[in-house]
Amino acid sequence: MFRSADAKSPPPVPKRRSKTLLADDCGAVAIEFSLVIGLIVMVVAGTLQLGMALMARNEMSYALSRVARMIILDGSQTPAQVSALVTDRLSDYDPSLLSVSAAEATVAGTKFVQVSVAYPFETAIPFQGLATLNLTAETMVPIVSSTK
Repeated sequence: MFRSADAKSPPPVPKRRSKTLLADDCGAVAIEFSLVIGLIVMVVAGTLQLGMALMARNEMSYALSRVARMIILDGSQTPAQVSALVTDRLSDYDPSLLSVSAAEATVAGTKFVQVSVAYPFETAIPFQGLATLNLTAETMVPIVSSTK
């Protein structure tokens, strides 16, 4: 059953392979993995980049909703002040790339402020290079006049 540690075992006898070199599948998994890993890395990196773009778009939308609330509470801001408020809320973004516009409009006798934000978001997906997604958000806020 068990051999003692000092007993010499006979050297292993090499098994004869009847397969040809072309039929041998040793290492096939490693080759398949090396072919697929680039695609997997690209999909994961693309998913992360898309998530970051959606997060930036949500931050833009949130900034607009906060400024819209400020306009509803105090409708005395000019379009230039509204643009400055939005730019201030989005201070993490490059101000040279951030495009904010605010304009007054009248629809059916009701005054509105239309505010829009645009930002070019650059993605860097492996093997694809740089691509730019133009993120935009806009809202129309009614100007409520306070009556005393």
